[in-house]
Amino acid sequence: MGRGSEAIGVGEQEMDAEHDLLLGVVHALEKAVDAAPRAPVEELLKQLSELSRVHFATEEILMRLHAYPEFAAHQLEHARLVDQIEQVRTEFASGNVQPTRNFASALHHWFTEHIRSHDVALARYVRASRPASP
Repeated sequence: MGRGSEAIGVGEQEMDAEHDLLLGVVHALEKAVDAAPRAPVEELLKQLSELSRVHFATEEILMRLHAYPEFAAHQLEHARLVDQIEQVRTEFASGNVQPTRNFASALHHWFTEHIRSHDVALARYVRASRPASP
């Protein structure tokens, strides 16, 4: 997914690429829940869960490598979102709930706000903690 009008850059290429990918899946989920077929929604929820876990693990390794002082709070945000996604996946798989446009929009909002606040701060800290080039 290219860096479109809603793309949010933090200035770290790998993070930006993963953010674009995650936001692309959330956007596809927003469209899919309107159409309401189960299979695409189920697959997108699975992709979102897996991509989120991988991306969050990558960020958490980066935070540890740079001794990021806000690690615990940032990690807690990640864990809460993964739990919410998994809860919806479980409920959807059992037929108890159909993810709605509101749910998908809330995910979109969470990701964009998290990137703009937590991830931008993390990227600044990482850049500042790197040794200066000769």
